Amino acid sequence: MDQATDQSEKAKIQEAPKAKPQSRNWISITALGVSIIAVIISAFSVYFASIQSEYSRIQAENSRIQAENARIQSEHSRIQAEIVSQSNLPNINVTQKNELDGKDKSEISIITISNEGGPLSEFDCKEVTFLYVMLSDVSKGYPILADIPLAAFYGDTVLTGRAKGIVCRFQGGDFAKYKKLAEALIKIHDEAYPDRKLKLTADMMTYLRVKYRDVLDKSHTDYLSVQPGRDMQRIESRDWNSLYKKQGLNMKTVKGEDLKRIYTEVISTHFPK
Repeated sequence: MDQATDQSEKAKIQEAPKAKPQSRNWISITALGVSIIAVIISAFSVYFASIQSEYSRIQAENSRIQAENARIQSEHSRIQAEIVSQSNLPNINVTQKNELDGKDKSEISIITISNEGGPLSEFDCKEVTFLYVMLSDVSKGYPILADIPLAAFYGDTVLTGRAKGIVCRFQGGDFAKYKKLAEALIKIHDEAYPDRKLKLTADMMTYLRVKYRDVLDKSHTDYLSVQPGRDMQRIESRDWNSLYKKQGLNMKTVKGEDLKRIYTEVISTHFPK
C-alpha cells in the first residue's frame, strides 16, 4: 500500500504543470534601461555641443576683440607718427617788401623765403613776376586786361644753404622800372582814349615754386604767390605751369616799341574801336 501511494504521488508530481519563464519581462526592463541611457547620452551630447558652440563663439569674439585692439593700436601709432612728422615738417613763409637802394636811392623789391618749421635740405626756388593791367573802375570789378611776365625782374638770387631761417632771397627787383613800364602803358592808353572814361591801373604779382626735402627725406613742392605788403598765398601747380610758360618783357632789354606792341595786340582788343 505504501508503495502504491508513493507511485501515485510521483505520478501527481509528474503531471503538475511546469512554471513559465520570465524572459519577456526582463527584455522589457532592459529595453527601457537602454532607452533611458540613450536619452541621457543624447542630452549630454546636446549639452556638450552647446558648451562647445559657446566656447567657439567666445573664442571668435576674443579674436575679433584682439584684431580690433590691434587695429586701434596701429591707428594710434600712425597718428603719433603723423604728429611727430608734422611737427618736424618745414614751414615755408614768404614776404615781399620794397625799400630804397643804398646806392642810387631808387626803389627796389626784395623777396625773402624763410623756413619756420623743421629742418629742410636740397632747397631750390624759381620765380616769375607779372605786371597786371586792369580797369580802375570799381563798378567793372577790376577785370584783368593783360598779364605780362617781367623776365629778369630780380637781379640776384641768393640761396643761403641753411636748414632753418632764411633759405632764399630774391634781391634787386627793379620796382622803379616796373612803375615806369606801368605808367608808360597807361599813358599809351590815355592817348588812345583821351576822354579817360576807361581808365587803367596796374599791379604786380610774383609767383614762386619752391622744392625741398624734409627731415624724413620726403620731397615737397609748394606753389606760392606774393605781393608787397600782402600775405603769401598758395596756388595750384597747374596755375604755376601755365604762368611759367608765358613769354613777356625782359626788364633788361624792354623798349618803348615793345610796350606799344603789347598795348595794341593785347590791351586795346578789350576796347571798342
